[in-house]
Amino acid sequence: MKKEVIVAGASPDSGNLGVSALCRSAVESISENIPKLDVNILDFKNGVRSGAYKMHGGGFANLIGANLSKKVYKQSAYSNIKFFLDKGLSVNKTVGAFLKTSCILDVSGGDSFTDMYGQRRFEQIAYPKEMAIKNGIPLILLPQTFGPFKSEENLKRAVKIIKASDLVFARDKYSYAYLKSILKEDFDLEKIKLGVDMAFLLKCKENTLLARSLDKELFGINVSGLLYNSDEDIKSNYEIDLNYKQLMKNIVENVLNESDGRIVLVPHVITADVDNFESDVRASLDLKESLSGSHQERVDIITGSYDEQEIKYVISCLDWFCGSRMHATIAALSTGVPTVNIAYSGKSKGVFASVSQEEKVLDARDMTGEELLLKIINEWRKRKQTKEEIAACLPEVITEAKTQFQIICDRILKY
Repeated sequence: MKKEVIVAGASPDSGNLGVSALCRSAVESISENIPKLDVNILDFKNGVRSGAYKMHGGGFANLIGANLSKKVYKQSAYSNIKFFLDKGLSVNKTVGAFLKTSCILDVSGGDSFTDMYGQRRFEQIAYPKEMAIKNGIPLILLPQTFGPFKSEENLKRAVKIIKASDLVFARDKYSYAYLKSILKEDFDLEKIKLGVDMAFLLKCKENTLLARSLDKELFGINVSGLLYNSDEDIKSNYEIDLNYKQLMKNIVENVLNESDGRIVLVPHVITADVDNFESDVRASLDLKESLSGSHQERVDIITGSYDEQEIKYVISCLDWFCGSRMHATIAALSTGVPTVNIAYSGKSKGVFASVSQEEKVLDARDMTGEELLLKIINEWRKRKQTKEEIAACLPEVITEAKTQFQIICDRILKY
């Protein structure tokens, strides 16, 4: 019988291209190692759509709706799936996929196995894991960050999930250390592995979204809608006390004043409603509008419809990149582009450390706007040196990323 697996926590329809990058990297890496494998990806829609997810270079995966809908009669509602799964009743294709799966591979959106984003988000992330454990489905936690947890109860649930998982990958040395600290004597070296972010393996898709001038440098900036558009209450949740809008404007103006290059604003979270406070597009449009006319003429915004592979290609064409969305910066690092990350959590440090660039992660929680601007511009001036540093480290990281999938796929074949 042909094996089936479920990939959870990496919905390709979230609007977050970082999550989409993890989904594609995972699905395509697994399929390359195990060609005769049916892959089912959980998303936010309803029902089973066979072959709806097209892979790079051919091949298809299936999409299955599974979410925390309050409409319990919908087959995509987790409560509905759980009810019939617990009874072993294959009443529809969704439940049937869970009953037939060899294992569940869960990536938690890369950084969402935490309650930092609120309790509902934690429940969404925990549900498929706990459902797998209750029904004896082998659970593999794909490379991701773990924690932090504000709630003691959420921490206990997370520890229980990790201990019951069959294989666990931390995507950086800090998450690996965090697992040691919360598991204590239950930390199992055979089960818990140190990995790297899966998006290092994401392939580029060439496109014409960016008009590259041969005689001018192109500098990319990702403006986080979460930080740019949010009110002060939301910013305070992330312990950020600076004028992010002014900082981004200052970065653009300084780079343009010190060079004859152009700035490209690169949205990495694209919401259906452009006015949504998380929209990077809305933030980018506002930032450009705030500039003087002469500066506006030298600033472009990547707009329209594009996917994670297309935007990675755009980023790969840049001479330097500064971003707040971590996976936008991973797209840059993994293609050898000198990169600075304006961080609002500790999740980026370990990823940057994998290519010896940890000092390029600037924590907005601990620095003033003036300190950040000075550091960012200094790093921009050193971009050629940084490019050489990344180039020296990148081959080893790519090898590690491929090796971790060999381990994962060897485990899948044993089920």
